[in-house]
Amino acid sequence: MAVLTDDSTTYDNVRTLAAAKFDRVQPQVQLLMDKACQELHSSDAQLSPIQREAVVRDLRTILTSDTVPDSVRLPGELTIDYSTAIVNHGSDIYKGEWRTIVRGEPRRKVVAVKRLRDPNPSAVRVRRFLYEGTLWRMLAHDNVVPFYGIHAEGKVIELVTLWVENRDAMTYIRNVPGCHRRAIIKGAAYGISYLHRCNIVHGGICGSNILIDDSGRPMMCDFGLATASNADGDLINAGASTSQTTTTARWIAPELTSFNSPVPVPASDVFSFARTILEILTGEKPFPKEKNTFKLIADLRDGRLQVARPDAPEVVLRGLTDGVWALMNEMWKQDLRQRPMMKDVEARLEQLM
Repeated sequence: MAVLTDDSTTYDNVRTLAAAKFDRVQPQVQLLMDKACQELHSSDAQLSPIQREAVVRDLRTILTSDTVPDSVRLPGELTIDYSTAIVNHGSDIYKGEWRTIVRGEPRRKVVAVKRLRDPNPSAVRVRRFLYEGTLWRMLAHDNVVPFYGIHAEGKVIELVTLWVENRDAMTYIRNVPGCHRRAIIKGAAYGISYLHRCNIVHGGICGSNILIDDSGRPMMCDFGLATASNADGDLINAGASTSQTTTTARWIAPELTSFNSPVPVPASDVFSFARTILEILTGEKPFPKEKNTFKLIADLRDGRLQVARPDAPEVVLRGLTDGVWALMNEMWKQDLRQRPMMKDVEARLEQLM
């Protein structure tokens, strides 16, 4: 681990080799990634939260789709219940059981299994999927969904994570309308701020990408394509599809609506999180009366899309105070340079909620 965090010369050399994609050095880079990932998740590792975040930042920069470490592959056996499909963007999520042995003792865990819907995905799409899983495996935070590993069998590739019965925040709110929505918002802010400290952009923040565990704790999930690093340019250049843009039009930042496939930045997450706060407090998607998503995108791109402040008494009681509304207006500024950083959003929500 020290070779990544303490010796900048060695680290820069490894990063250069990883980006070069020379066949003779990739196994060595992959081995280093593997060792670092294993140590990162070892219960014996004496690392502070700040040190862990530094390691994740280092690994994130080195990681490419060609350096996926073996340690992210799921050990043990996996059984999937195919009758439990939950439709997600470009993939399906199933309930499963993961069986493994830990220190001689058999363990069973109920898990969520995310599978690419396309039975013959392109090489780039497979690489994106593996990249997302590898990056997710590096993370460890109370407000980020735990990731257990990548399960691959033939051409089928699956991401295995914690299963939550409450599902996403909006489903939870519909089922439990009197839930503590301020706690959901603040917990999501903690998770997003952690991602940004690790130099990771979520890129798809909305209520359906916040899961709620049995205790009511919110956890960020589904990092999609936005986490692709500068070390893997072809994944970035592929960008998001038109269908993905129309699906996320109610939350997406205006800089992501241009025609040259821009890459999300931290300020893009801040914008989307403001829309998500509105969604959680009202219980509705942003702009619920507008059915034409292409018009939403065009108006957003041109700076014509304005949000009317909800004035229902119950929305105010849930947390939409003058201070929170003022913060949201700063967060969804058209010019990304004028938006606050996520760490400042987190601090202000702590005071306001």
